[in-house]
Amino acid sequence: MEHLAPEGYTVVRRLGSGTHGCVTLCECLATRKLVAVKSLPLRDPDGALSTEVLREASVHKELRHPNVVCLLSYTAERDRMFLILEAMDSDLAIHCRGVREGRGFDPMGTKILMYQLLRGVGYLHEKGIVHRDLTPRNVLLKYSAHRMQLKLADYGLSRSVALPCRVLTPQVVTLWYRAPEVLLGSTTYSEKVDIWSVGCIFAEMATGRPIFPGTSEIEQLQLIFRELGTPPNLNATFGLGRAAPEFPRFQAQRRFPAQNLNAPGVDLLWRLLCLAPKDRVSCGEALRHPYFAGLSPCQRNGWR
Repeated sequence: MEHLAPEGYTVVRRLGSGTHGCVTLCECLATRKLVAVKSLPLRDPDGALSTEVLREASVHKELRHPNVVCLLSYTAERDRMFLILEAMDSDLAIHCRGVREGRGFDPMGTKILMYQLLRGVGYLHEKGIVHRDLTPRNVLLKYSAHRMQLKLADYGLSRSVALPCRVLTPQVVTLWYRAPEVLLGSTTYSEKVDIWSVGCIFAEMATGRPIFPGTSEIEQLQLIFRELGTPPNLNATFGLGRAAPEFPRFQAQRRFPAQNLNAPGVDLLWRLLCLAPKDRVSCGEALRHPYFAGLSPCQRNGWR
């Protein structure tokens, strides 16, 4: 497995691929401990240094939080950047598939994971970072006998949003988790794009299925508007700098299957999935929502 691990590590198995690179489970020859190694190309196809790879390494090394995957070290070899990360057990995509097949977590397990997800994303936002690629596959899990830890991974598309009105690229986030303002081409969006993604992930955690499974940007917007209603003025709602395309005038339905989520949970879901970015709750507001009432300090840290 050439170029998948730096010197001093041996590959155990391939785990998957991130935004820009391959991730493998490796054994450190010095400590005999298992780690995850992300291998990234240091150069773009045109030979220039990859700004995306350098950004991911620079962002990740500044992050220290219980709900963020820990970067243990990093090194460059053979035109590759290797990020040495703590090893995790699974991801939310596998969990959601289990829910779909009738073997997922119970409602309390979903609540415990959701609390940790919001806390991790809130930490990024406090640091002035928008993740921009929150999907179930980028939310990792670690299990022990009585604990479920959730940690965020993959910062290849992250950006600083500390400067207001900074022009950003709209080509971000896997389609199903992409906020409507991004789908419409906004380049001045905020950290609220992550809040939308969290709402989509929350719905999928509860049902095992994506809430808006579009196959194109137009279909994705139509699915969103069918459920939440078409805003009367798209430009005003989403702060677009150009004329928006025309869409059918759908009335809001909000037909989320309540058997998979209690009433406070459904209320939180719609607060995360507000169409207008300014109306979406922040992570801090979401963490104070009644849905999480009664969670003990131990449960908030993943203990069952």
